[in-house]
Amino acid sequence: MQAFRNAIRAVSVILALWPSLYGQSLATLFTFAVGSGGGSQPQSGVAVGPQGQLYGTTPFGGTDNIGLVYELLPPQSPGGAWTDTVLHSFASQGEAAYPTLGLTLGHSGVLYGVTGLNATYGDGTVFELSPPIPPGIGWHLQILYNFTGASGGAENPSGSLALGSDGALYGVTSMGGAAQGGTVFRLTPPSTVGGAWTEDVLYSFGGYTGDGTSPIGNLAIDSSLTLYGALSAGGAFQGGAIFQLAPPAQPGGTWTETLIHSFTGQNGDGYTPAAGLALGPKGLLYGTTKQGGRTGIPFCKAGCGTVFELDPPGSPGGPWTETILRALTGVSTGDGSEPNSTLALGPNGELYGTTLMGGTPAEYGLRGTIFELVPPSVPAGVWTEVLLHRFTGPDGWAPNGVALGPNSTLYGTTLAGGTSNRGIAFELIP
Repeated sequence: MQAFRNAIRAVSVILALWPSLYGQSLATLFTFAVGSGGGSQPQSGVAVGPQGQLYGTTPFGGTDNIGLVYELLPPQSPGGAWTDTVLHSFASQGEAAYPTLGLTLGHSGVLYGVTGLNATYGDGTVFELSPPIPPGIGWHLQILYNFTGASGGAENPSGSLALGSDGALYGVTSMGGAAQGGTVFRLTPPSTVGGAWTEDVLYSFGGYTGDGTSPIGNLAIDSSLTLYGALSAGGAFQGGAIFQLAPPAQPGGTWTETLIHSFTGQNGDGYTPAAGLALGPKGLLYGTTKQGGRTGIPFCKAGCGTVFELDPPGSPGGPWTETILRALTGVSTGDGSEPNSTLALGPNGELYGTTLMGGTPAEYGLRGTIFELVPPSVPAGVWTEVLLHRFTGPDGWAPNGVALGPNSTLYGTTLAGGTSNRGIAFELIP
């Protein structure tokens, strides 16, 4: 009888941990494959254009198999096939290579991105890809900046670019800087057409004890051009941190860095952020950590990761308040683990994200999930997790994040899986 009670108790615990699962159907829009100059194994999600087109990069494939930029055009009639177009194949001579991060949409359909290598120094580039004028002559690629790492310079871009209201591009590098702990940089457009963009290192990490290092993911920018980002290492407890970088009061002054949260990995807190931040209403910040949260769970005993919210201080200079919205529980409960992408904000405050692992129990759950977090209906209530999709392999494997398109449709890619095991582009309607 006691054994029966224990079994019932165990089932009850599992049901309490098990996130709800809606009946959405994920549709494969495109399958990446080897050969024919196409892309392979995307390592970032997509940017959604104004007409519903999808833009992305792959680090492999293309003419010289060192990466490309692609566009997926929606069908002209419902139920038709999406059309894949290679906008640019990177060349092995004199240019750049291996774009692993996502694209940023600029004005007039211009795309901005980064690569891991460049032809001269090998420390990465920032590029601009402009649509054809007139149509039909091909997109034009321009290298805006080559990173060198020399004399405290930035090197190895580690997040997609953010476009500021001032027209400048902001980003992070995992290495370089005065203290070799990574940087935040700015690229300012030229004052005259055809001029050179100007790069400035706004901050070098690792310059004082307890500072964070190795920034990762995209920056969030508010209306005052204050920057917010994630650090995958360092901080007061060596578990990574979230930083704020405030612009100077006068042009040409020094930017001011503040660590607004250092992850502890203790008492339910997460650690090791693996993606950038999303900026919500009233200055709220939303993000994820790869580890931490609920501990002692099979297959991720150090914690399966967290989704968190940071609330700004009530008065200037006060502390930010962290709230753990969800501690993931991994494959043992059918949940995801190791959230790996910047969250997408829905129109009603929902948060959408992906996990690198978890979901289906097959092969220890090394497939990943798409999840939604629904805000509470009352203040200080509990957020509800909904598993929108568990990847199984044939439908993709290791998702790279989701972007919100028209009618709250989610679009994204997977690193692997699909019929060629080189990844897919997908659509999911919550």
